[in-house]
Parts: sequence; structure tokens; C-alpha cells
Amino acid sequence: GFDFSRALIGLQVLAVARVALEETWDYVAQREAFGKPLSAFQGVSHPLADFDTQVEAARLLCLQTLWLKDRGAPHTAEAA
Repeated sequence: GFDFSRALIGLQVLAVARVALEETWDYVAQREAFGKPLSAFQGVSHPLADFDTQVEAARLLCLQTLWLKDRGAPHTAEAA
């Protein structure tokens, strides 16, 4: 049951992370510094893009874990 729970809890946490990232993107698009939106600066946009990628990769790994479980395949490594 732990492997199944890990995947479900992971998806719950990732939903919160996704909302936080969306709110952050909105904020940096509106907030200005030096006459430009913060999102125009690579030091802001690149880390956020990296976080977006990591959240999406983690989401897909959780879904793969659940897909394997549904098929009765080993899924401990993916869940961990």
C-alpha cells in the first residue's frame, strides 16, 4: 500500500506546486523592475521554467507509477 499511497500523495502535493507556480508566473509578469516585467529577466524566468519542468516530470512519474500498479507490474522504484 505504501507505493500506491506515495503516488497519490505525490499528485496531491504536485497540484499545490502547480498552483503556486501559476501564481508566481502571474506575479512576475505583472511586477516591474528597471522598466520591464520581472519575467523578462532570465534570472527569474529560467529557474521558474526549470521548476515547471520538474513539476511536470514528477507528475508524469506519479502517473506512470499508478499505470504500472493498475497492470500488476512492479512499481516500487517509481513510487520511491
